[in-house]
Amino acid sequence: MAQDIEAKILRRVSNRVGQEMERLRRGTRRFGRPISASASILGYWELHAVEESEISTPPGILTISGWAASEDESVDVAVRLGGKLLALAVPILYRPDVAEAVGDFAAKSGWSFDLEVSPSWAGEVLEVVAVTARSRRSFGRWTIRVLPTEDSGDQCETDVVALDGGDDLLVSGAVEDVAVRDGSVDEPCSGAVIAEPVVEDVVVVDGGDLLVSGAVEDVAVTDGSVDEPCSGAVIAEPVVEDVVVVDGGDLLVSGAVEDVAVTDGSVDEPCSGAVIAGPVVQVNGWVVIDGQAADVIEICIDDQPPIRARRCDPRPDLVDAVVAQDFGAGYYELVAIRGTSATDQITLKVRAVGRSGKIWNSTPVTFTVVQPAQPAELPKAAFTRDFEVPVREPSVRPRICIFTHSLSIGGAELYLEELLLRLTAAGVADFMVICPEDGVMRTALEEAGIAVHIGSDPPSDARRYVDRVAELSSMLLAWRCDVVMVNTMGQFIGVEAASALGLPSVWVIHESFGIDVFNRLLWGDRRAEMPEEVVERLRVALTTADAVIFESEATREMLQQMEPAARTRCIRYGIELDKITQYEQTHDRDAIRRAFGFSPADRVLLCMGTLTERKAQIPLVNEFATVLDEFPNAKLVLVGYVPTAYGIAVKRRVTELGIEDSVHVIDVDPDHYRWYACADILVNASDSESLPRTFLEGMAFGLPILATDIFGTAEVVSDGSTGWLFEPRCGSQLREGLCRALECSETELSEMSTQSRSASRSFDGQGYATEYKDLFLELVRR
Repeated sequence: MAQDIEAKILRRVSNRVGQEMERLRRGTRRFGRPISASASILGYWELHAVEESEISTPPGILTISGWAASEDESVDVAVRLGGKLLALAVPILYRPDVAEAVGDFAAKSGWSFDLEVSPSWAGEVLEVVAVTARSRRSFGRWTIRVLPTEDSGDQCETDVVALDGGDDLLVSGAVEDVAVRDGSVDEPCSGAVIAEPVVEDVVVVDGGDLLVSGAVEDVAVTDGSVDEPCSGAVIAEPVVEDVVVVDGGDLLVSGAVEDVAVTDGSVDEPCSGAVIAGPVVQVNGWVVIDGQAADVIEICIDDQPPIRARRCDPRPDLVDAVVAQDFGAGYYELVAIRGTSATDQITLKVRAVGRSGKIWNSTPVTFTVVQPAQPAELPKAAFTRDFEVPVREPSVRPRICIFTHSLSIGGAELYLEELLLRLTAAGVADFMVICPEDGVMRTALEEAGIAVHIGSDPPSDARRYVDRVAELSSMLLAWRCDVVMVNTMGQFIGVEAASALGLPSVWVIHESFGIDVFNRLLWGDRRAEMPEEVVERLRVALTTADAVIFESEATREMLQQMEPAARTRCIRYGIELDKITQYEQTHDRDAIRRAFGFSPADRVLLCMGTLTERKAQIPLVNEFATVLDEFPNAKLVLVGYVPTAYGIAVKRRVTELGIEDSVHVIDVDPDHYRWYACADILVNASDSESLPRTFLEGMAFGLPILATDIFGTAEVVSDGSTGWLFEPRCGSQLREGLCRALECSETELSEMSTQSRSASRSFDGQGYATEYKDLFLELVRR
């Protein structure tokens, strides 16, 4: 009956979506039992044999299920008995019928509970509630009537069944599906006098060792022992099967742990009662749900919307003590907290959801954040003189000085190299590059006639900072610089040096972090002790630069909201498309695949980028392992291994999973084009990217992109056309994305490849070189 009622609801909604959805939201439509009347939560629950306001059920398992969904918020479903929380879950079961009726947002809206009813439930009120961050909706309240466990009439029983201490129940026949919890002492009978009792072997009395043999008379023994393990023992290579450790249960083992379904976790930082130097708080810890990594981990601070934490950080310290393998139980996030006083108590909770929908909630942590002091005035530089910039002769070619963070191989470095080589070849300007570190890119720049000066990192001391600005300004003046370009967020001192001379500046920002969080990443542990007048120079530089350039609109909008006075602009960058075309024309794709050991039937997924926490290769490996049974021809290639702690952890994880034949970890490869050429799909699971260069290169090779929907990704990847998008920091979303890509037919994949290649035509590097040329010349003419 319950299914029929819900089916009617869904049919009516699907037939008249607009009208019926509105009625559902207002709660004006009822079919048997209430549905949600909330403006933000839709849902329903089903249960057999429910009367008007009463549930009649015998003791044992009671299954209830239904669906709950919200278009704009995550939903939890709670079961309460007598006003107390009984069970909690996240709707994750697939309900295509609901999705068809109310929309795709409700595709995974199903939930189910198995509740163990006891006689003590009689008369209690059972309630099912759906909850979001902003609203709560009850799906109904019913009084429990616990039925007696008498014969049903057609049930046949055999032998003797004693229920609840009943004395004489003698039946014959077959016993089927009877759940009995009882027992008996058959001998001796109560009050009996026993003749010649014999106790043989060992009797332990009051914990002492009493060894007897033969007849022992009139000994009344009440004692027991745990023979193994001994107290304090460390057990070598135990095999623990079907053990569940919940909420900090004590399971201390050393050696092999098998089949342990652990659900537990910890907030390691911040500590409760801590006083933290703000404005950024580091939150980290670990969570294990059912012996696996959590699907989603959220950080909840006071009444603010939850923040998804980075998940699957390696935690080798938990191996053997909590888990058998380091699958990445750790989580981490930097959270900016502004506007608090030294007396404000901040409450933080961590909430994690497992694959099954099981929820782990941390114990609340309270702490205080001490905000930075107001910036003092910067001291005057020791080298003081009035800088006079000479008038530039119009016939002289402009001179542009570049401040950059690195000359190694990376996205921001290649962005700069591509631009400078094009502008130099076109004779647009003379260039000089100032960088704190040497790198392989210096050779290519110098061969193109670009001067390179290796300096040092911006100082953190206020006195040394202003002296460095004066030093750099003198260098710009001596070189007769016309315009300054700063590449990456951390080189803001270049904007300061230009400002001291009154020179125009262009600042290219590739990062996708908030200002406070970036300052924490830039200065590290020194941030708390640094003078605020130096830290704040980054924010000042945002307002003084003549143009702040971003490669994606999403990142531009984020920084614009943080600093409205910044003069922001988006310039799409590009790559050498002709070079890729030439590579494909001169290299045989099938031969490259054969050389790497891939068969024509293999579906090769390429993840290109340095192995690092931000790029989430461990979550990718974890989820890829779960789909191999369904897609045995799938191959994953991770190009970008460096021997860091994270890189080593990725390799170890592949080995632990036993998937070395399906997952290949490759060192950073200068000949990276060959990996694009042999791949079928490019995959990126990063939780922080502006617009990766690998996307442009992959699409130019005709690869559809499977990627997290963050910042500029959706500006170049169209879901279902040139790739597939999924939510960041969510295991089930990543797994679903992998399945979508791997189940795609060869015909569909070929069509998406064609569309990716076509879309890549707009990535020609000459386009952004032309935009920069026009911008530079405009600033020179001022």
